Amino acid sequence: MKFMGRMLVGIITTLLVMTTGIGQISVEQAKQSIRSFEGDPNLELPEPKDDSNPDAPVARTFYRFNLPDGRIYEVDKETGWVFAADYGDSYTSGGQGAPISQEQAVQIARNFLQKRSVIFQRYQARMRVECKDYTNRYSIEFKERIPENGAYTYNECLVDVNPYSGKVISFFQMWESSPHPNRARQPVFTFKEAANSIAAYFGFGAWDFIKEPKLLALPANWAPFNWNTSGLVWSLDIIGDGGRGAQGFVDAMTGKILMTSKYRFAPSPYPKVDTPKVRLWVYETERIEETPMGDLLTADGFALKGITPIIQQVRYGSEFTWLPVEVFKRFGAKVTEAKGEITLSTEKQSKMTDKFLRRDGQVYLPAKLLEELFPEKVIAVTTHEEGWVNIIIMNKEYLKPFGDLREEIVIPGQNLRYKTKYRSFLDRREGQWAVRIGLVSVLCILSILFVWKRRRIGASRRRRN
Repeated sequence: MKFMGRMLVGIITTLLVMTTGIGQISVEQAKQSIRSFEGDPNLELPEPKDDSNPDAPVARTFYRFNLPDGRIYEVDKETGWVFAADYGDSYTSGGQGAPISQEQAVQIARNFLQKRSVIFQRYQARMRVECKDYTNRYSIEFKERIPENGAYTYNECLVDVNPYSGKVISFFQMWESSPHPNRARQPVFTFKEAANSIAAYFGFGAWDFIKEPKLLALPANWAPFNWNTSGLVWSLDIIGDGGRGAQGFVDAMTGKILMTSKYRFAPSPYPKVDTPKVRLWVYETERIEETPMGDLLTADGFALKGITPIIQQVRYGSEFTWLPVEVFKRFGAKVTEAKGEITLSTEKQSKMTDKFLRRDGQVYLPAKLLEELFPEKVIAVTTHEEGWVNIIIMNKEYLKPFGDLREEIVIPGQNLRYKTKYRSFLDRREGQWAVRIGLVSVLCILSILFVWKRRRIGASRRRRN
């Protein structure tokens, strides 16, 4: 019997060893995948390390190749796809000269993905593109969005580009291994209804959106934190009265709250904008204003309607920022163009420059010139990652030439637009425990009274007998 038992264990062990590698590529196949990815059949590659990420939606087990020149490649063992590549310091250069534009960076990323990413090749026609400027790199994300309901899926690519050399710094891609059958359905609960449930959960009296709500289409075989979902989830960021921020995830088909977090929200004088804008800021009028979402630093001034700057790269100063020539004219400059040069004349000085841009029928000049031409009017021009160019001026007098362009700046949450709707007084989370404690107290008192009354009745009966 012992012999038979040992033989059975040996057979099972052998079978396990034989089946472990089924469905996974070999090291040599992974090497060929990288060579194909780079278009270099003779690329020398070292032996890889086995690695894993069991919590990931895809590529849970993979090969990691560390090359002597600093490059790193990661290859999914199941599909054989290169899902991550880092080109190391040897493939980047320092910040010399003017950076490339965001449009150029996006095109570089597209060209890179067109040759290397199966996910991009399949879904590029329905991918939304977002380019973020992180000073030392452009980060460009391509993410599939379902046309039927606007939901974002896990089919995505991320490419980082060096803003000076234009070379790709890194690459990453993810995909749906098993699309959910509900991915293209219409949500049962709207984003406002889902957000209201978050507001009610935290006991907000009024609330508003901080960010645009996003509908997420999760894969059929995976969900963050092992959520039990219908496959469609609202991702929400809201601000409640008292400056309380909240993030929440709500099942779009059932209305179930999946996860929440609460935080203090500090309002910014520069609300995020999709198209860059210009703001005039009057020096020494800075003040703190109380708003429903907390204290806000502000100053006299306003945004300029119809004036769109060019921000080549976000720096606090104006080194890579360009302003329409209209701004220079309104400050008092006379502008003439001849033989590929532009002359700017004021009452006190004159400057010539051959550095200018043309876009959409407008001429753009370096923002730095505004500080140099009008030192008595302009203290500084600053650039902010939210998409704003701030012209700090000496006093209110210099607002007058821009009066017809005045546009008020709307801070998200400054006026909370939505009143929280409660289904009942029990729906308010902050009052639930008080209600529960009250109910338990009443029940305890009733129980004590019931026991006391029964004892009195029993004692009375005994006296009669």
